[in-house]
Amino acid sequence: ISFSCLKRVSISNCPQLQYLFTSFMAKKLMNLEEITIKECESVKEIVAKQGDSTSEAIKFERLNTIVVDSLPSLICFYSDSDTLQLPSLIKVHIWQCPNLKYFSQGAIDAKSFLGVQMSLDTSDDLFFHKDLNATIREMFQQHVRTSFESIEQVL
Repeated sequence: ISFSCLKRVSISNCPQLQYLFTSFMAKKLMNLEEITIKECESVKEIVAKQGDSTSEAIKFERLNTIVVDSLPSLICFYSDSDTLQLPSLIKVHIWQCPNLKYFSQGAIDAKSFLGVQMSLDTSDDLFFHKDLNATIREMFQQHVRTSFESIEQVL
């Protein structure tokens, strides 16, 4: 089965789903423009490593938008060290993903990336800190600090 013509993927309410694509499959999705995944409690990563790493870049040539919403187990987009080439990625929408620690272990080429939309109000400013990985890491650190401060206030 070939998904090379696939432009949009939208998944919601899949409680047992742990990942959306394998790295092998992701390398064949050259026309993918948008990924939306919502309310899937078990999702840990969007692209899962399959077999031995080939050190071949994963290239989403046309991917411009990623939306992740209510994914409490999400840790990252991709956990392996292959380079992610995302030349068309403009923004990532992230809501209620408290365990999202980083975007990818490997290098990320996302020259068009403007930032992360952190609220449901699309008129809010985008959050950006150096690059895509640094932005996600800073968001995670802010979440940890806010949670810690909330606990301190209760005590």
